[in-house]
Amino acid sequence: MCQDQRRPFLVRCIRNLAAHASVPQSLQLAQEILDQYPTSHLRASSSGTRGAVIDLLQREHELLDIFFRDLIAYKERAAAALAQRATAPASDDEANVLPLAGGRVGHYAHAKARLDFLRYLLTHSSISLSATHVDLLWKWMVCGALTRNERDLSFRWFKRLCSVTELLIDADLVRYLFEHKLCKLDFEHISECGFRCLERAFRLVNAQAGLLGNAEDKHRFQVFDLNLIGLDALWQLALEARDEGVADVAIEYMTSLYDRVASHTPARRAELR
Repeated sequence: MCQDQRRPFLVRCIRNLAAHASVPQSLQLAQEILDQYPTSHLRASSSGTRGAVIDLLQREHELLDIFFRDLIAYKERAAAALAQRATAPASDDEANVLPLAGGRVGHYAHAKARLDFLRYLLTHSSISLSATHVDLLWKWMVCGALTRNERDLSFRWFKRLCSVTELLIDADLVRYLFEHKLCKLDFEHISECGFRCLERAFRLVNAQAGLLGNAEDKHRFQVFDLNLIGLDALWQLALEARDEGVADVAIEYMTSLYDRVASHTPARRAELR
């Protein structure tokens, strides 16, 4: 695609998003067009860098607002379509491939396309999420998930958002997500993806508070202080989870905290005995 065509096509993709029309296809096309822009000013032409182009689309078209309006509209349509079916899907797999918004694209693909695009925006631009955005994502993609696969997809997305080495949200928002969303989950029915998301945020929040070291390594992180933020929630999860696999993983994780107490804090080790 020649340079002078890229911007008009991006605007068309945004218009499709605003109109809830061919959204997965439009988001994929938008990413492919944006990938043609350089990430560095050293390689940028007069058309600008990828981040600059996304920021311009945000300023001129309120891209993030359009994204969330479409997300809510899709989830409402999909939930209504699922409720109106004469027979319920026989399995999660069947529900995931149902084209609940018309067309040929299945529900899971719709959800994934939107989350992938949002992560792309956060990764390649100065666009940032607020607590309100987290509330909306949690309401519609976790609490309002139509399938277990969709909910686990959302947990994986939030887990990646809390990467220690590539943090895409600020520290206050990480703590908000952890304390007000993840720690308030229904632990009785939590999946392993839910636990993994909670554990990642647990490490990040406590590292930011100076209570953990080497937090990017889930196998070798160190505990500097046993007054860990959210520790009670992890114990509650380990004790309440109905899924035996999740419970086993959580209990093993909790009991292994003893081995992670930093070697230079013998007094803290004694507290665990």
